[in-house]
Amino acid sequence: MTRESLLIALGILLAITPFLGLPYSWIMVIIPVLSAGVVVIGVTLRKKRSAESSRVEPVAPPPYEAPEA
Repeated sequence: MTRESLLIALGILLAITPFLGLPYSWIMVIIPVLSAGVVVIGVTLRKKRSAESSRVEPVAPPPYEAPEA
């Protein structure tokens, strides 16, 4: 499962958790854990994206053209 898919799955679980009929004490543990997972995955995706965009591709110099006489 990719990080993007995991992020979507955690978001869905986070959204439906209050409606699952779980005891309140469980919900008070599950929601922070899922939220922390969303934050961690979001940060790692952002770092990965910024690392990819900061790479500078080497650019070839323009071809030399002799000046016209």
